[in-house]
Amino acid sequence: MRMAWCAASAPNLTGASVVFNMRPRRGDPTILRAPAIVVLATGTSTVRYDWAPGDTGQSGAYEAEFEVTYADGAIETFPNAGYIRVEIADDIA
Repeated sequence: MRMAWCAASAPNLTGASVVFNMRPRRGDPTILRAPAIVVLATGTSTVRYDWAPGDTGQSGAYEAEFEVTYADGAIETFPNAGYIRVEIADDIA
């Protein structure tokens, strides 16, 4: 399972680092802050986060964003307004 993002007008991510941030929707402290993967080979800058064991262990509603630190040190978050909605459902077992 992956979380991916591709902007309509993709920024230049050459030399940038990207972090995936996620927190419960109620605004509690961030519970996940982990490096994301930048894919430049597609012709359009694409970013993804591959879930690690335990990342989706707690069901509920979450907000997420990708935080980009450009080569010049500038920081920008995507989406620029609002958040990516993440819903983690209980296991059926």
